[in-house]
Amino acid sequence: MVLELIDTRQKLEAFLDILDPVVPEGVVTLEKVHVRLYRHDKEKQGER
Repeated sequence: MVLELIDTRQKLEAFLDILDPVVPEGVVTLEKVHVRLYRHDKEKQGER
């Protein structure tokens, strides 16, 4: 399984602090990304 999260490094590090004790094995990589395209449907924004 591959799980990809995109956020600030600070938020990812905080998440990893929570994740670390509950995941006994696996690989975590942190990589810089260059976003080439981001689409957001403004009409769906209030649906949460």
